[in-house]
Amino acid sequence: AILEQPCQHDGSDGKQTKATASSPSTQQQKLDDLLAEVERLKDENKTMQLESAELQQQLQESKQQRESQTAGQSELMPQVESQQQRLDRQEQQVHYKQIAIDSLREENARLTRHERTLQQAIAAAER
Repeated sequence: AILEQPCQHDGSDGKQTKATASSPSTQQQKLDDLLAEVERLKDENKTMQLESAELQQQLQESKQQRESQTAGQSELMPQVESQQQRLDRQEQQVHYKQIAIDSLREENARLTRHERTLQQAIAAAER
């Protein structure tokens, strides 16, 4: 649908050139295509804005969840530290009690040996 115009002299080197013009129906089609492209881009833009809003919402929820977890951990830390201190004290007490038990066993063994020595001395004196 390109219309050929009569040949015109371009004035440069003596050659002839063809001038072309688009028909009104071709121009209308191009305009319709451009308008359709604009509408498609508008729709795509709306879709991207919705996706962006969804991602922003997910990001906000994620931040809130992380803050909540961090706050919960902060609240628990004193309890955990207190329990750890209690466990450390109990472990130390167990250690001291083990030392005391070992000392009592040594004392018991010494007294048992002393008792045998005394029994032997009594038996020798009775003879």
